[in-house]
Amino acid sequence: MIETAFLKDLKKGDKVIYCVSGPGFYNKTVKEVQNITPKGFIKVNSILFSNITGDPRGANDGYVSCYLEEATPDRIKEIQEEKYIYDTLVQMRKCESLTYEQAKAVRKALRTDN
Repeated sequence: MIETAFLKDLKKGDKVIYCVSGPGFYNKTVKEVQNITPKGFIKVNSILFSNITGDPRGANDGYVSCYLEEATPDRIKEIQEEKYIYDTLVQMRKCESLTYEQAKAVRKALRTDN
């Protein structure tokens, strides 16, 4: 069950965790609340979310779903660290050349050096 009590207290400029998932992907990013509409909808990433359930207006389409989570300092740090790790893995896949010493350092860091 997703915690939703924080939604009613959000203001423009507050940070939230924007979660989106679909077949083969899942992503969480820290975003700012863009606006709160007069009816209480929360605008994040150009999408309106209910201030009661956190669901996007019009609901999820079954293919891609998104929702909001509370952005506590610990959760923000966790998301930033996960993104750093992911970005590092992407950069490693793009790497076209590596010296023997660099390869040894990577394997040592990964604890796969036998």
